[in-house]
Amino acid sequence: MSIFDDKQVDLDLNGPILSFTTNPTGVGSTGVLSGGTGGGSVSLTGIATATFPTSANNAGSIAYQWYEQGIGALSDSTNVTGTATTTLTLSNLITPDDNNRKFFLEADYVPSYYVTGNATNEPLNSGIGTVTVDPLIKITGQPSDVSVLSGQDAAFIIDAESTGDDDLTFQWQLDGSDVTDGTVTKSSVITTVSGATTNTLVLNSDGGDITYTVNCVVSSASASNSSLTSDSVTYTPQNVAGFSIVSIEEISPNTSTASTSEVDLNNGEHTFTIAESNPGDDDVVQLYSFFAKEKDLDVEMDLYGGKGSSGNAGTGGEGGYSRIRFTMKQNEEYVIAGLIESINTPYVYRRGGLVAVVGEGGGDGNNAGHGGRGGGVDISGSVGVGANGGNGGNGGIDIAALSLGGIFGSSFEAPTLYPEDQQASGQNGGRTIRCTKGVYWAQQGVPACDDIAAETVAATSKFRLSDGTEVTNSAEIVRGYKAGYNIIQTAGAGFVSNSGISGGKGGNGASGGNGGSSQDGAGGGGGGYQDGSVTVVDTQLGGSTGDAKLVLRIQI
Repeated sequence: MSIFDDKQVDLDLNGPILSFTTNPTGVGSTGVLSGGTGGGSVSLTGIATATFPTSANNAGSIAYQWYEQGIGALSDSTNVTGTATTTLTLSNLITPDDNNRKFFLEADYVPSYYVTGNATNEPLNSGIGTVTVDPLIKITGQPSDVSVLSGQDAAFIIDAESTGDDDLTFQWQLDGSDVTDGTVTKSSVITTVSGATTNTLVLNSDGGDITYTVNCVVSSASASNSSLTSDSVTYTPQNVAGFSIVSIEEISPNTSTASTSEVDLNNGEHTFTIAESNPGDDDVVQLYSFFAKEKDLDVEMDLYGGKGSSGNAGTGGEGGYSRIRFTMKQNEEYVIAGLIESINTPYVYRRGGLVAVVGEGGGDGNNAGHGGRGGGVDISGSVGVGANGGNGGNGGIDIAALSLGGIFGSSFEAPTLYPEDQQASGQNGGRTIRCTKGVYWAQQGVPACDDIAAETVAATSKFRLSDGTEVTNSAEIVRGYKAGYNIIQTAGAGFVSNSGISGGKGGNGASGGNGGSSQDGAGGGGGGYQDGSVTVVDTQLGGSTGDAKLVLRIQI
């Protein structure tokens, strides 16, 4: 006996089974770099079907949703369409951003109400389709024109990158032809080539007056835009004989970089002057370090001591003047100290040894007391005018007698006094030393007259400040100057009366002038000196009526 009646219905009680007849497969295309347009497009296709175990109406439908692996469900956007269809399209492909992205399609059976049931295995995911985008080469830095003197290395650098594997290769060309490491010849000039298949090409020619065009071909086995050719630039070596290059480094006491420049003395003389300073300026130039860059140079140098101060009723004495000649050896350090307002006369050093100095004029005294004149090299300064004017500094110092024990003039109180040195008192001037002692190098135990290179592994060195800080952009040359302690403050102090009226200050020099010992007394001029290694063309008492300076030129 039947409890329930049998009744025919239209509902497919057993839902379908989903399967993919078409799975997405890997696709590839070309792309563009990030931010670009015109990249390629790819489409991935997936098709599913619903199969019923028995005859059925199959009145439902299949819904699709594309997913990106690791991201999730996608929606249509500017460069992504078809996210809810059987075909997903990606446009304007970017390399490398779009490379190796992975996608799959989800199928879901949507039943017809009261007719078809849900699929027994929904939702169903397709296989993975991977998008590949061909890599690209990009030149990120172009080579530049190079003009150098013959015998100098000229470097041409190209920077490039690939969005794919690191498989870049480089081939440099000269005048449009591939070049290899070795030598090439043009107009009898031999040029050495190195780095022909690297990102840096180095050329060095034994002569000048030729020009090469230079470019680089960058290639990649995997990049779709291989190969790329760089800009064409020029290489121009020039004969050394036509130049007289002096490299100049302006050294300030509180910065690890110098202001650098080069002058060609064939184009005219160069003048070193007192650097302007402002109150509280700690970066005023205190030293000029310079050297012959390409070859030995026969030079002529004019030294001008500064005129003495004129703060009273009189006038400051003229500074000393001298013209000397000598040969600057290539890559050998010369230093000018004293071109600052407080010293006002040039001290010239070859490495660490004093070569020449002229005297600063003495300061004026009260009641028209005129300062004594500074002496040129080997000339003593003259006495200051007025009651109790200061004596001039001795300019007849025997070369052998200028020792490593010096005396600071009384106008300057030394914060540190080395054991062999002295501090003058009263109105007495001082005496400089034969070689610089420095601070850092003295702490390292380096003797005053030794080259720095003798204390280092290398034969050359960079400049170091008094505290040992390396001036990073200074040249690697033979050096000996030791900054921070050289006793160039040799002027004697002027007498100060009870009413505050001062006598004249003495002038700085190899031997400093004494200050005036009464309020009316002017200071004596500083004395000059040369070490016997130069040819003295002209030297005189006085002759300089302005600030201290030094003029450098090629001998004519």
